[in-house]
Amino acid sequence: MWIPLILLACTAKDVEPEHPRARYSHLGALDEAGEQLYIAGGSDEDGKIIDAWRFDLAAQTWEQLPDPPEPIFRATIARYDGDFYLFGGTVEGNLDSDRLYRWASADGSWTLLEPSGGPPPPRFKAASVVVGDQLWVHGGRYNDGDEDIIRDDLWAYDFAANTWTELAPVDSPAINRHGVVWDEARGAVWVHAGISPERRGDWLYQVDTTTLTWTEVDQGDTLPPERASHSVHLVDGRILAWGGYDEENRVWAFDPGTGTDAGTWGGWDYTGGPIIRDAHVSDITPDGGTFIIMGGDTFRIEEPEFMADVWSFDFASSTWTELWANPEEEE
Repeated sequence: MWIPLILLACTAKDVEPEHPRARYSHLGALDEAGEQLYIAGGSDEDGKIIDAWRFDLAAQTWEQLPDPPEPIFRATIARYDGDFYLFGGTVEGNLDSDRLYRWASADGSWTLLEPSGGPPPPRFKAASVVVGDQLWVHGGRYNDGDEDIIRDDLWAYDFAANTWTELAPVDSPAINRHGVVWDEARGAVWVHAGISPERRGDWLYQVDTTTLTWTEVDQGDTLPPERASHSVHLVDGRILAWGGYDEENRVWAFDPGTGTDAGTWGGWDYTGGPIIRDAHVSDITPDGGTFIIMGGDTFRIEEPEFMADVWSFDFASSTWTELWANPEEEE
């Protein structure tokens, strides 16, 4: 019997994926309503990834968005007035970037901004945080062709004026892969852990947003293990830390205390939950009740090394819920 050979017009590469593939050192954050998680870029064993997605937390479905104009890898992200702002990172040709993008949450479009002043010198693995109506960028690494230099400078981008200004911090350390969060009530930015030229750290700094003075904080006797490329957020006035080479099943939380009293670390212990990892994306829902993570590097020799799963942690019950399974685990 003769069977006709049907040639398909499309190949596997032409088929649009239904969900993002596993990755690390990507960028991501929740929208203002805390209903959708946006992610972009990153890398896997095949190299840098150029794509963007958003995940509906309630429906537990992915939607692909317009691709970024270039690789987005080891950059910083922060949300302001509903949109996301991404700075620096490593782009095509393994070059370090000094570019600033606005990523619109409404339609997923990308805009390369051209501020006056600056820009900050190129860098990757830096940290950024919105302070009032400014985007602050601190630290990071820069490859000068011979060795990586860890930066200690601090820059502010003014959203309204579209300008960069280099600030003059006092006693600012050289750090990369650190976590930062703005504490409006205390008029401070908290900077936790990361990597200095000497070591991976467990330090905690309080940065006065008026004087720009950095003060290393007394954390008491029980500290979380050293870590980097981890989650840092503010929850009910406490500094939350999770992931980053920490093998303990704990979401850590630091209570700064008052006056001259030393702050103390506590947190939420749990069983089960996601594989510990670093270089993931994370955020806190607007009500402060839920912690969301996606993807990352499990720093394991065995599979899977990189992840694409989505989890939520409920602070009230100290429980994790898997919202999206890692694709490799479905096979």
